[in-house]
Amino acid sequence: MAGKNKIMQAVVSFAGTIDPSLGKAMDNVAGHLDKVNWKAVAVGAAVGGIAVATGKAVVEAGKYLAELGDDYNKAMNQLSASTGATGDELDALGESVKNIYAQNLGEDFNDVAEGLAATQKASDLAGEALEQATAAGFVLRDTFDYDISESARAASALMKNFNISAEEAYGLIATGAQNGADKNGDLLDTLNEYSAQFAALGLSADQFMGSLVEGADAGLFSIDKVADAVKEFNIRAKDGSDSSAEAFKGLGLNSDKMFAAFAAGGETAQAAFFDTVEALNKLEDPLKRNEIGVALFGSQFEDLEAGILPVLGDIETAAYDGAAALQQINDVKYNDLGSAFEAVKRSAEVALLPMASMIANTLTSLAPILTDTFEEISPVITDTLNACMPFVQDFLVGMGDTLKKVMPMVTELAAGILPLLAQLVGSFLPPLLDLAQQLLPPLMQIVQAILPPIASILATVLPMLTQIISTVLPVLANLIAALLPVITLMGLRMGGMLGGSVFVENVFVIPGMGSLLVNAISMQDIPLIQGCVLLIALFTSVVNLITDIIYVLVDPRIKIA
Repeated sequence: MAGKNKIMQAVVSFAGTIDPSLGKAMDNVAGHLDKVNWKAVAVGAAVGGIAVATGKAVVEAGKYLAELGDDYNKAMNQLSASTGATGDELDALGESVKNIYAQNLGEDFNDVAEGLAATQKASDLAGEALEQATAAGFVLRDTFDYDISESARAASALMKNFNISAEEAYGLIATGAQNGADKNGDLLDTLNEYSAQFAALGLSADQFMGSLVEGADAGLFSIDKVADAVKEFNIRAKDGSDSSAEAFKGLGLNSDKMFAAFAAGGETAQAAFFDTVEALNKLEDPLKRNEIGVALFGSQFEDLEAGILPVLGDIETAAYDGAAALQQINDVKYNDLGSAFEAVKRSAEVALLPMASMIANTLTSLAPILTDTFEEISPVITDTLNACMPFVQDFLVGMGDTLKKVMPMVTELAAGILPLLAQLVGSFLPPLLDLAQQLLPPLMQIVQAILPPIASILATVLPMLTQIISTVLPVLANLIAALLPVITLMGLRMGGMLGGSVFVENVFVIPGMGSLLVNAISMQDIPLIQGCVLLIALFTSVVNLITDIIYVLVDPRIKIA
């Protein structure tokens, strides 16, 4: 308490030099302040600050959960509207939406729901197969910019015509895209249009994709031309026409057996197809080879300039591991720090969805009730505000009069302090400048010595710091945005603490500034009243200044004018 007494004595003495009555008032205030339990005040302030911060955090968390639940509910409503699913079927689709979202796929719940609906419409899949197909569709979209609906239609054609799984179909698409089969952007359309023709010849899905990959690798200007040539062959090899029969005979093949083999389909047709390609490729006469090729493969054979024969001959043993291709894309594309943090965030959001949906549903159900309630009480609020306006006006007028009386004292106080501050700065500044001049040369030498190793360390560490900062910065931005209202509220509460002491101290009979001010008013002690008001105003100004400084420290974007 000795330190506090010395400080208060200095304040009282300084106030007495300005105005004897002010010094007397400050002396009375000092006597009352000595009786205050400062530890209790500090503890109370700390508890109040924690309560405010905790309340703010709870409000922000509730808002976040409500928005999360609302986003999910909107997505499910859209999914139900677009697919017609309800009840258990809609619940199963909702679980698929959660699982796909947790895999770090899709922009948000609504994007995942739209992708799921598009895949279902294009493929007629359901359950786990639909979920896997949709996830693969998002991988293809993120990697190759394929539309989910178009990739689903292409995959569905592969599944239907070659009797393969969704995983195999999407894996083949990924394999084809990786190996250059989509140079002209027509891979998905080609798969969707020509898969039935290749399947009718007994060719496998791998052989179909092999023809497209090999064709692109051979430099054929359009894989669509390759597929169209096979389509023409499938038609002409079964038509039993004289031109087709003559073409088979020209290759040394029995036309009746070839017609029967292609009509049978399956492995028999596949063997007959490769026998035809091999026999055509062995012809040494280019004119005869072109004539027979056009007869069997149509005009596309001529357009491709016999480059199709090596392509079709090489696909007999074509085999692709589509599942490995998809897994490789997942391992590479989503293997970074940002994706890892996003995956953790999404997993947490999925875990919180039951609570978030409950909050969103509750708020949605409460909205009509709150609307009706506000409509009923709005006239009461309006009348109350109108009744209070005269009192507010009188208060503002009285506050203006008080400020007019206090300002001369504040001005006089400033006039007394400023010369002292100027004298103090003038005394300390010259020796500080001399010290700086003496220290500057050795400091420059030290900087020159340590700068190269620091630059080397920064060159090594800076890329890692950049990646970390890019990940952490959004989180810090949200934290700063949440801290600013807390700081504002704390500043307002601190500024109003002395004003509130008037009521608290008088109700609970606590000696302090508030009771001192009330006693002064009752005794009409004008100097004492002025001193109390001045002290309250000074405290409020200091708190506001500290709050503004904290604003700048927390968020450098804020500047003090």
